[in-house]
Amino acid sequence: MTRPESSARWDAPATRFVRKVFNKPERYLHQVVTDEGLSPEIQLDDVVVIDTEKAQFETGVFVMKVSSGGMFLARLQRKVDGGKVIAIRDYPERDVMELDGEPEVIGRVVMVLRKVV
Repeated sequence: MTRPESSARWDAPATRFVRKVFNKPERYLHQVVTDEGLSPEIQLDDVVVIDTEKAQFETGVFVMKVSSGGMFLARLQRKVDGGKVIAIRDYPERDVMELDGEPEVIGRVVMVLRKVV
């Protein structure tokens, strides 16, 4: 899996810290949250830790690659009938989007880091 070229933060100090903590040098990535789509659970400026080995779709919060080359954070679920995948965003209003085809998942969010001060 290749990392999106739109972010220059893949080798930042926080990434080195996360890799050391999890002891899996290439498995975990991080990204600063730049929108409030999953607020209050995941807030603007939080750092999400992304497990790239959990890139196969299952229910949970995932980072997906979008056609413009950027990334999109959403809660993913497959419809009960086993059909299409839906992306759920919570803020400012609950928004459920039906996705065309399978999403290109970068990884599953496994940790949220938040500044407390």
